[in-house]
Amino acid sequence: MQTTAPRSLRTRLTLALAGVLALVAAPIVAAAPAQAHDQFLGGTPKAGSSVEVAPDKITLTFSAEVKEIGGNSNAISVTDRDGKEYATGAVKVDGVTISRALGKLPAGTYDVSWSALSSDGHRVHSNNDYAFTVSKGEKAAASTAPSSSKPAASAQATAGTAPSIASETQAAGGSEVVAETSPTVMIMWIVAGFLVLAIVLGIILQLTRKKPSRDEE
Repeated sequence: MQTTAPRSLRTRLTLALAGVLALVAAPIVAAAPAQAHDQFLGGTPKAGSSVEVAPDKITLTFSAEVKEIGGNSNAISVTDRDGKEYATGAVKVDGVTISRALGKLPAGTYDVSWSALSSDGHRVHSNNDYAFTVSKGEKAAASTAPSSSKPAASAQATAGTAPSIASETQAAGGSEVVAETSPTVMIMWIVAGFLVLAIVLGIILQLTRKKPSRDEE
């Protein structure tokens, strides 16, 4: 009978510890799927920066490798304040970076929008908070009279493709709003949460189980 009080105290302390562990584990398990998504780390040119002349391409860096499934998995758009597109060609994926070529950018402010397929299958996208300024800029070389028709045709082709690029970017952004965590990742975290709860409940049941007294032995 002398061990009843200490044993009861140990039981209460253990139960309290188990409860604390459960409270700590619950938000961690709940927040884990959101933390699993890859994060945008920055780009070149940097957001909010001012450069004299823009580089020949824009590069975006993420916290993990970007997936590439088909030609429209990832998108980058660079437009001036009038909505004119200056990014050209296909988006290139290289590990944790994606990039797209840039035409010659005149002086002005440019908005960057993007959409990328993260390593966990979840789509991440820009929040309209990425812009940079070109202070000096470059102008296209003046065309000669004989070849004037070719630049015009090229301009028409560029103008014709700009809406298509914008549409692809908008489509990617729209799908991002409703994108969810991949089913496999979600199932894994749900199972992990149940395992944590099962372990805690098992400890509680083991400690609260009535033990036989010495007289019964």
